[in-house]
Amino acid sequence: MPSLTLRMLGTLAFLGTAAITAGVVLGLAYALGRGDHPLLRRLGIFGAVVLGGYAILLAAGPAVTRPRTLAPGEELSFCGFDCHLHVSALGARRDGGLDVTLRFRSDAKRAPEFPGRLAVRAVDQAGREFAPVEPLPHNELRAGETATHTLRFPVPDDAVAPRITVTWAGWLDWLVPGPGNPMVQRKATLELAGITRELVRDR
Repeated sequence: MPSLTLRMLGTLAFLGTAAITAGVVLGLAYALGRGDHPLLRRLGIFGAVVLGGYAILLAAGPAVTRPRTLAPGEELSFCGFDCHLHVSALGARRDGGLDVTLRFRSDAKRAPEFPGRLAVRAVDQAGREFAPVEPLPHNELRAGETATHTLRFPVPDDAVAPRITVTWAGWLDWLVPGPGNPMVQRKATLELAGITRELVRDR
């Protein structure tokens, strides 16, 4: 799978860059202790080139990823080694805010999934973001299980065409290039228009 390959390459790039950076820092400390200014300069240039290249690689993902809006019922997929956690929008209602019911589906065979590791935001047409009043619970989603949960967002009445973004919540994910980076994941949004029916009760 191309996405799996990209995730693996992104992880390898992150680990490799971290190892090189650690080596450069140790080398700089050694050169500084020895007063070796030529070595300091070479290591500084090398480190700057490596970090600059990595920054370009990190920015390339969101730069080349085209925005897309998923119709009601379509799923976003979140991957570890495999993509077994899927999220879709079931219903939405505006009533002094925005209530959105999300469906979480696991097609794993054995291992549980954890929707609480995801960050969910409402985004309006002007680009304003709204965090939910309460985060997702940290309940596990057992293999093959489907569950729903309703989140309330403090979206004002003047917000036009709010949509939902879902990303990994961990800070480390922001540093790893590839499809698992939240900057890339934010390019896909869940459409809410046309699903303002009565909300599904939490299970």
